[in-house]
Amino acid sequence: IHWKATARTGKAFVKSFEEDRQLRILVAVDISNSTNFGIPRTNHQKALEFSALITTLTQKTQDNCGLLLFGNDIVEFIKPSSKRTQFRRILSALMTQRSHDRGTNLNGAITYLRQHLKRSSVVFLISDFYATDYADSLKTLSAKHDLIGVLLADPDYENLPRVGLVEFEDAEGAGKILLDTSNERIRTELKKTSETRRAELKRIFNEASSDLIEIKDHILTPLILSLI
Repeated sequence: IHWKATARTGKAFVKSFEEDRQLRILVAVDISNSTNFGIPRTNHQKALEFSALITTLTQKTQDNCGLLLFGNDIVEFIKPSSKRTQFRRILSALMTQRSHDRGTNLNGAITYLRQHLKRSSVVFLISDFYATDYADSLKTLSAKHDLIGVLLADPDYENLPRVGLVEFEDAEGAGKILLDTSNERIRTELKKTSETRRAELKRIFNEASSDLIEIKDHILTPLILSLI
């Protein structure tokens, strides 16, 4: 009942609403240097492919879609829209060759989204999540938006080829380490570390009342599994 109009005129007025079924989708993509890991396709390539897939799906359903590219800083932000030019604009941004930041300010990207997404949206946060101090920001973001974390992973990280001594370099720092990839103890520790990290990420997203899916090989796999 429209109480003000009813009181003013003495006649009963009823409000009617037309539900807005058009979704607002925001794809936030980590393009920092650590995502360049992976053979034969890097995590960065998988992130771009997954983002393009989500963008294509939103075009088919005529939903609003936007994009955020970030590393140590915000690289590009395209507000969600359903304009005809939006699809090509987002794909063009995804395909543009860029230099990768040596660092991942995940907390800064989440804060930026919280400040610039005024209306409730579905947010795909795509990253390898090699960052710190972002758990509280996730909770704040998910309080208003439907948040889905997309973990970029590579099967070879847990199952390195046995090729003897290999020097590894931190993609976002100056550190280097020499590992014997044929050593069973080292291989077991790497796998254990990866599993512990994955469990911690799931805990963080659970506490933020959000979902976490993982891309290891095919970009369709996590979407299919989420429907089963």
